[in-house]
Amino acid sequence: MRRPRTEARHRRLDQSSRGLTTEGPLQKAHVATDDGAGLIRGVEVTTANVHDAAELEAVLPPEPGNVYADSAFGGDKPWKAIRARGGMPQVVQTGT
Repeated sequence: MRRPRTEARHRRLDQSSRGLTTEGPLQKAHVATDDGAGLIRGVEVTTANVHDAAELEAVLPPEPGNVYADSAFGGDKPWKAIRARGGMPQVVQTGT
């Protein structure tokens, strides 16, 4: 059964893209997975306003291999962190 859209819930959905809700800050998970098996190798949960690349070193495994990520990880600092652990950064273009 679908929940009716109340005014408060509607307001919360409208504000969620800015990382805020009427009930407090949103959270997001920064996740590193194994390409072959799809296993989670690292995870960090932060508030939604934390940039993805800020949590790279926390979730990056010791020997990452090829690291596929979106353009948020395309800068010099993320690439150096990946290469320092023996990985090869692969930036995947998303969107149009």
